[in-house]
Amino acid sequence: MPRVSPEHLEARRRQILDAARRLFTANGFHATSMQDILAESELSAGAVYRYFPGKEAIVAAIAEQAIGDIRATFESDEEDRTILEILARALAALDKRAAANDVGRLALQVWAEAARSETLRLRIADAVLDAREAMRARIERQYGPDVDAEAIAAVTIALFPGYLHATVIVGDIDAERYLRGVEELSALIA
Repeated sequence: MPRVSPEHLEARRRQILDAARRLFTANGFHATSMQDILAESELSAGAVYRYFPGKEAIVAAIAEQAIGDIRATFESDEEDRTILEILARALAALDKRAAANDVGRLALQVWAEAARSETLRLRIADAVLDAREAMRARIERQYGPDVDAEAIAAVTIALFPGYLHATVIVGDIDAERYLRGVEELSALIA
């Protein structure tokens, strides 16, 4: 059997995730079957199941990828930035992904599914905790031990679902206005 390169394996994995993302966004998780994913990805069942044991694993991989992208914005540079600046960079990254593949609508579906599936909830919780840890380390490095970096990181990470809810469900806010609201809220409770 010929050896397959890591690049080829990653391209196939991405092909499956992209196909599933398109279907989930258009039809929802429950209306999308594995057969639909096979057809959309143009891969055989064996090829798809080599990477993912089922639909829930695909959902988890999509969620982990999106959360990982947010985390990457916290770690992407060593420059001292305020929490608001870091949040602005992460929201810009989120908006870019939303424009490319409607990550907001998909995220709402993932969270709803995670409320139903303990396995999915635990996988997403791990990814969220990783993102919190990256934010906590950044806050601690920048602001020192006099702040509760863990609590600040938890609240900061929790702002992302709120942003997606506001943009997808209500649709009346953009990143600039959201950040202004966060800043003004901070001033009111200080």
